[in-house]
Amino acid sequence: MKHHVAISCHGKECYPTKGAAIKAKADRIGRAKSWMNSHKEKKRDVTRLQTYRCSICHHWHLGHGNDGKAYR
Repeated sequence: MKHHVAISCHGKECYPTKGAAIKAKADRIGRAKSWMNSHKEKKRDVTRLQTYRCSICHHWHLGHGNDGKAYR
């Protein structure tokens, strides 16, 4: 069965469950903390990822929140 991706979700990883998205986040954090990756900003960015359910495709995604800041 072919999975159709909404235009707004193009390029984003889709996870079928919240647990799968949380595990993917943990895996990314583990890779960012590896000895081969020493860029602190990248590590900080990965730890700020949030899981959210997409209102368009109803799958789970990882993304950065806006921390309460207004959009420009």
